[in-house]
Amino acid sequence: MKRNIKKNIFIPLILMSSLSCSYTSYAGELSSLPTAGIAVDGSLSNITAIISDDLSYIPLRSVSDILGGTTSWDSTSKTAKITLQEKTAEYTLGDPDIKLIDDHIYIPLRNAADTLGIDINFDPVSKTVLISSVTAKKKDDSVPENGSPEKVSSSSSFAARLNAQIEKTGNYTISPLSVKYALAMAANGADKETADEITKLLDIQDLDKFNDEVSEYISKYKEKSHETADNESSYSADYPKFTLNIANSVWYNSGDADSAGRFSDKFLKTVTDKYDGTAETVNNSNAVEKINSWCDEKTAHKIPSIISNSDFLACLTNAVYFKAGWQNTFNISATKKDTFTDRNGNKKETDFMNNSAEHYKYYEDSDLKIISLPYAGSDMSMYIALTDIENVDFEKYIDKMTTKKVEVSMPKFKTEYSVTLTDELKNLGFSKTFDTSSPHFTAMFDQTDGFLNADISQVLHKTYIDVNEKGTEAAAVTAIMMLTSALEQEPEKIYYFKADKPFTYFIRDNSTGDILFIGEYAYIE
Repeated sequence: MKRNIKKNIFIPLILMSSLSCSYTSYAGELSSLPTAGIAVDGSLSNITAIISDDLSYIPLRSVSDILGGTTSWDSTSKTAKITLQEKTAEYTLGDPDIKLIDDHIYIPLRNAADTLGIDINFDPVSKTVLISSVTAKKKDDSVPENGSPEKVSSSSSFAARLNAQIEKTGNYTISPLSVKYALAMAANGADKETADEITKLLDIQDLDKFNDEVSEYISKYKEKSHETADNESSYSADYPKFTLNIANSVWYNSGDADSAGRFSDKFLKTVTDKYDGTAETVNNSNAVEKINSWCDEKTAHKIPSIISNSDFLACLTNAVYFKAGWQNTFNISATKKDTFTDRNGNKKETDFMNNSAEHYKYYEDSDLKIISLPYAGSDMSMYIALTDIENVDFEKYIDKMTTKKVEVSMPKFKTEYSVTLTDELKNLGFSKTFDTSSPHFTAMFDQTDGFLNADISQVLHKTYIDVNEKGTEAAAVTAIMMLTSALEQEPEKIYYFKADKPFTYFIRDNSTGDILFIGEYAYIE
């Protein structure tokens, strides 16, 4: 991942000895102090942080390289000024926050990051400071500070628009990433007009480029899973190893005949090369068992089945399995019974996880509270949003979140959900894709032995999520079912976040902006 950081003026590293009397040197040599790595936007920096008094310190000369912006030095006042867009942090020799270690100036990293509006977290497993320069963006004036949260609109992401279509009659979870990958596979076998409709719905500007991005994304987390497996001894019960597995497959049903056609070579090459997918021919007698077995295996047995009959010509499937521990775990002994008020105003006791005040990315106004709970060893976070207003575009508020000290109280929960997304996708603009009066997916099939086409009949979607004191385990499967068709067919303020009423949650890859899972918890099951 490329670092989106400017390199500018460096502050002088070595201080003249005549200045060292103006403040107290740190007792200890640089080589004897504990250190931590620094990762900027997912890339490990060659600069290390010094750990002292449970805080991370960095050399003042490295601030620009790590946090971006510009630095300047006033030799008269002996003050360093760091400026990032409209925000400024100043440090003067003699400040109690500054440490002098082996004649090097070190400043507290969190203090500088908070002042400049940069997201910073610490992964205790890998002992790495995680910095995201993505949060250091110019203020978005389209997001109101107070009142009338911005609603989901045609300009909102596919995840937000799809979530707005889900009927809010109970607890649910969906995986926009799973649906997006499955539909994008289908687009690669569609005619131009249908492919354009699908890609427009999914916010894909260039399908070939998107295919390449999918390939890179799947490879990235496959490699990360191997790294985690190699370092399994570093993970304890409190820090489950990070896992994100994405699997794709396409299934051709030959019916009762030995062979009745097949996928086209071009379509199969895209599925295997770009989506790391597999292809298999099944028949009416084994299709249900084979597809459901694949589904069960790829979701670590969390979703054992997705289809119930073999009434299809082709089935395109995507599975997502996610498991990660919290960066700030919840102490199990702090879990207590508390009252949750559901969407209908009914009150019921359930187990609430609690922690003492920790630093989290947080936003609050008169109508909305949103908190980011980061996962250890990754750029992933779970965002939890509290509001009484329907269909808010929560992603518009992510750039406005800043680091605050927050006490968190929220229910632990487990949700299993199943939905057929056909109507929801039609409502979003799938007019041609489900139209049986003309061919849409002829490029998906080999036409050597005669004309063959199929239309999407159903988009099946199942999910599972378990949120507890240690972290989160979630899984999703999307199956696109296709039928044969003919042409006719001051002291630091402490904020309090208590999710004791219906809330929306979503798991987001902060490095790409993709929403892996999104859902709502509104009822005690």
